[in-house]
Amino acid sequence: MVALVLAVAKRDGNVAPVAQPAREAKPPAAILPASSVDDESDSEIIDDGHTMWASPTKGPPLVLANLPPGVELILALRPAALLAHPEGEKILAALGPWGAEAVRAAEQATGKPLRDIDQLLVGWQVDRDGQWHATVLDTPTDGAAPPLPRDMERLVARTDATRHATLLFRPHILLDDNSRAFSGPMTRLREALRWLFGDGLSTAAVSLHWDDDFFVELVGIPTLDVATHQMAESLAERVEEASDRVEEFVVGLDPSPYGRRVVARFPGMVRILATYTRPDDDGEAVTLRCYLPSVAGHNLLMGAELTLSEAEAARRGMIE
Repeated sequence: MVALVLAVAKRDGNVAPVAQPAREAKPPAAILPASSVDDESDSEIIDDGHTMWASPTKGPPLVLANLPPGVELILALRPAALLAHPEGEKILAALGPWGAEAVRAAEQATGKPLRDIDQLLVGWQVDRDGQWHATVLDTPTDGAAPPLPRDMERLVARTDATRHATLLFRPHILLDDNSRAFSGPMTRLREALRWLFGDGLSTAAVSLHWDDDFFVELVGIPTLDVATHQMAESLAERVEEASDRVEEFVVGLDPSPYGRRVVARFPGMVRILATYTRPDDDGEAVTLRCYLPSVAGHNLLMGAELTLSEAEAARRGMIE
């Protein structure tokens, strides 16, 4: 999803330079499960299967100063910190060619190499014709934050500015049939994300962070007609089911020799992601958290990128 919004920034031309308290315990570094690509460690995750994971960071909320009014999609990145991590270069490589193009666009917009950017803030607006327009800010400081819908304001207060990547969005705007946020191999993501989120989330935020482990968190505020505990259960069930859906999708592909091994293992990676995901709710928001070994992050990104690219290549072959 992070790569997706960077791709949107590359394409568009309008660019300007508590859930209930978690127990203070997180799993130690662990090997990537056998269904994934890298095998570099000898330990395993210690987990009782139920306890909500504690956050690896305790930073202040994101500062959205100087973004324009009307932003519907917000991406906050800490490129320098991410690239300083041992997994940094692998993460960029896992995004594939379209990720590399998006990185070049970000560097062009800021005039700096990505590794020299401490904070990158990107906000997207949608015009009446459905076109997305991006504003890119390099290390934003003083200035007024834009007015946001009430649910998005509430969600910003739950973010953590010290994480490597955070994406805030309103699902019904991003996933609408008329949305032009999806193009090329990303087009297939629309239906998958629409199935995952359903119609019950007003606003959502996904954040990623790498330290000794890979951490991913989804926080969502349900619509007024959906109870938070129902939304938490529904999202947990869909995450559990996701690996089977991915497997059905992959079975229908005939991957190239380059991507065959990773694509074949991708459903297993998603299955492990679901295994170590924990849901919770506090009556206002839903939270899903997952810890995996540090190498799992780039493997998941690579698996997703290759699977989508192989599917797009197959579609073009059928057209031709």
